Amino acid sequence: MGAMKITTWLGSFWVGWLFLASVASAAEPDASDSREHATAAMRAYLERRVARLNQREPANAATLAEWQSHRPILRRQLLDMLGLWPVPARGDLQATITGQVESQGIIVEKLHFQSLPGLYVTANFYRHRDATGKVPTILYLNGHGRVVQDGVSFGNKVHYQPHPLWFAQNGYNCLTIDTLQLGEIEGDHHGTYKLDQWWWICRGYTPAGVEAWNSIRALDYLETRPEVDMQKIGVTGRSGGGAYTWWLAALDDRPACLVPVAGITDLEDHVVHDCVEGHCDCMYHINRLGWDFSTIACLAAPRPCLLANSDKDSIFPLGGVTRIHEKLRHTYGLFGAADKLGIFISEGPHSDTQELQVAAFRWMNRWLKGTQHPVAAFGERYFAPAELKVFAELPGDQRNTQLQESFVPAAPSATPPATLAAWQSERERLLAALRTQSFSGITHVGSLAAQVLDDRSSGGTRLRTIVFSSDEELRVPMFVLTADGDAPIEQLRVEVVDDAGFQAWGASLGGDFAKNLAHFGLAVAGDRVPPPAVRAVPAGAALVVVTPRGWGPMAWANDKKSQTHMPRRFVLTGTTVDEGRIFDVRRAIEAARELLAPEARIELAGRGPAAGIALYAALFEPGVDSVELADLAVSHREGPVLIGVLRVLDVPQALALLFPRRVSLTTDQPGAWTWTDDVARLHGEPSPFALNVAPPGQK
Repeated sequence: MGAMKITTWLGSFWVGWLFLASVASAAEPDASDSREHATAAMRAYLERRVARLNQREPANAATLAEWQSHRPILRRQLLDMLGLWPVPARGDLQATITGQVESQGIIVEKLHFQSLPGLYVTANFYRHRDATGKVPTILYLNGHGRVVQDGVSFGNKVHYQPHPLWFAQNGYNCLTIDTLQLGEIEGDHHGTYKLDQWWWICRGYTPAGVEAWNSIRALDYLETRPEVDMQKIGVTGRSGGGAYTWWLAALDDRPACLVPVAGITDLEDHVVHDCVEGHCDCMYHINRLGWDFSTIACLAAPRPCLLANSDKDSIFPLGGVTRIHEKLRHTYGLFGAADKLGIFISEGPHSDTQELQVAAFRWMNRWLKGTQHPVAAFGERYFAPAELKVFAELPGDQRNTQLQESFVPAAPSATPPATLAAWQSERERLLAALRTQSFSGITHVGSLAAQVLDDRSSGGTRLRTIVFSSDEELRVPMFVLTADGDAPIEQLRVEVVDDAGFQAWGASLGGDFAKNLAHFGLAVAGDRVPPPAVRAVPAGAALVVVTPRGWGPMAWANDKKSQTHMPRRFVLTGTTVDEGRIFDVRRAIEAARELLAPEARIELAGRGPAAGIALYAALFEPGVDSVELADLAVSHREGPVLIGVLRVLDVPQALALLFPRRVSLTTDQPGAWTWTDDVARLHGEPSPFALNVAPPGQK
């Protein structure tokens, strides 16, 4: 395989460190104090990020001209963050009516259409039997209301039946569509919320994009109906349906009147006040640009919009709702359209209350019919769930259940360039795309403020504990081992370690040093004396162990809720934990140069999850001379989690971007790296790439 080097064991001193995590054993730490401190520090960090994002929010435009110049750009950016850019082709809907039912003058047509080939949207179209001509029409977007009997899903359109019934009783048509998660064909909204499918972030996929697209296509369907007055389209829904109302209003100008109910709050509520813990993925765009939600809301201006909510809603708290309303008031004021914006607050929890229903009905009557008479006859159900079901049998060509695999196209699997010049051109393109797509989230960087917290020696080895500031003044530790004394350092070995790596490394230090690290969350299991080959550090060299955010001393609470929702908070603020880890390592390199050896050669290493972090840290730190990795994930589907990275490249291509620097990779999957090896061979001999087969059982 050209540049491939097959070995069974690398006997160097440094590899002893690299593989330490796989051979050392350490007891599970009792690290509650350390984790509580790290959790508090990370929450404070995220709160600072939210405050900074709010200061530069696009919705803060000072003039109408400024807002109008921004609006087309913002719409395109939102399409991108929903996975809808380039905009998918609007092909034949293949709309099909499968039957109808009637009761008390209300006809309900059962239908489906395909918003994309194989992406089925099940729907009910309500109309009054006696209606004639074109009449105002409501698109009702359903929230989370699962209706399942004997294992058969009837769709959330059944749960929200009273809303379209009222509209049909009162002179409107109403189309109500099922969502992906809760429709007759049950897809997923829960990739990061419950299923640990963090590669959704890497793909730039969110079911919010699916719901937005299905809503746009629902309007396309309404345009085909002769009964529909497209100049008088109202859109409403509550909870998830309220959120989808905002998506649709932001992306499409056809809705003439809007009532999003209990569907929006701001980043402060989601990130700082924990509302993210109550929301699945369909509520969120992939917030690569760090928007607050008021930017999305303001894209609805100046159309009539009633923002409705309850005062005790735990997942859309009143504070955030009123802050959004204030931003909306500013934007509507720029248009001179303050009369078209309303807010209605009812007493109660997160519930589909009659007060909220009546407010929505009255608003639609006011702006679509020009009437404000009292509302009556609401909250009824005429039809049993089975009567409203569209499919007798689910279609065999449906994509709904696996839509996450195809909705957002991944980067095409290109063959390696044939020449070095072609690769260098492609390399520049990929780097530029990565910076834009996956590495634009961290912007506020101050002084390193590096300081030595502890400096001690034992048995001829010196250990220094250093802390430095990463982004947003986040304090990150690193640990430096050298031979005792102050000899000049010519070689820096920077090792990135995850939780397991930190525990194994700390345990290997023995009682003299390990006990001193206990307050960093290290488990101390007696006075262990490590083998001399591991304990000694060569003269003129330094081992720098970095534990970036979320790992080792920086590890937050270990319960499932924290492990799920802390990373989701990061994405809501426009970055990921792994982008932050990469930046932490880059800052550690900067701190090591500043404090230890400005001119030293640098080798960067990592194993398992830390290998991907080391790869990207080296990629953006040209001062790194060589990279040594083990058990690197073969795809970003396993990590690192970086926003939209799979729209640019996958790990084998990212690894090749490091050339012509020396790269050593130890893996038990050598066949996965042929692409990288082919690019390495373009650089000639000796190859910059050593691909080593891990010995049996090395895992």
